[in-house]
Amino acid sequence: MGIAKMKKFTLLALESHKESLFEAMQKFQEVQFVNLQEEKSEKLEFMQNDSQSELVSDLEGKQAKLKFCLDILERYVQKEKGLKALMKGKKFMDYNELKNLGEKIEWMSIYNTLREKDTKLSALKNEISKPKGEIKALEPWINFDEKISKAKFNTSTSYLGVLPLNYKDEFRETFDSEIPVSYVETIGENKDGVYLFVVFHNDYFKEASEVLKRYGFSKIAFNYDDSPKETIKALEEEIKSIKKEEIKTI
Repeated sequence: MGIAKMKKFTLLALESHKESLFEAMQKFQEVQFVNLQEEKSEKLEFMQNDSQSELVSDLEGKQAKLKFCLDILERYVQKEKGLKALMKGKKFMDYNELKNLGEKIEWMSIYNTLREKDTKLSALKNEISKPKGEIKALEPWINFDEKISKAKFNTSTSYLGVLPLNYKDEFRETFDSEIPVSYVETIGENKDGVYLFVVFHNDYFKEASEVLKRYGFSKIAFNYDDSPKETIKALEEEIKSIKKEEIKTI
């Protein structure tokens, strides 16, 4: 395909006619405008370059808002794929069609609505992250059937905690032999360690504390009254409720 010959011309007009001239020239669709700031022709030295910084800033702001609207809406538009999409091709609009469409659509109202919804959806996503994090922290303790609030005793001390996996057997043998009035239950284990429920009489508090420290036992504190399983169930219901609110917002 040959390259069309281009002819360069200079058009001088009154400032008051600028917008109408731009619009008229746009209709030709094959006119390329040149920035006068890049032109150093002696013929135009007498002219004062028109500062368009405010107009450009305004247009860039509107462009950013329109892009935001498109990005949001594209998430929920089902796109045609494959041969059907290729046969259909891209929709083409000339200048007048685009101008008329822009005048008919109250895009700022659409933008404000989408911005409000996006803000609410972001808040809901942040809200849902909290119960999800709590569930993840509780999952290793799901086999602990007792209510956490009841795992406390008057004459004994009890801890829920994690022990490094490589100390599992050695710790158990040492704790049983050095702390005779004690109880240790393995709740579960994974790559992060062994999850234990440890109880010992207060008379052995100092000795038990030293053994626990020696083997790197990390105490875990939960601010729940129910058992881990019951708490997880309640948190899952909370997540379902938040997701329903997300659907309503969309």
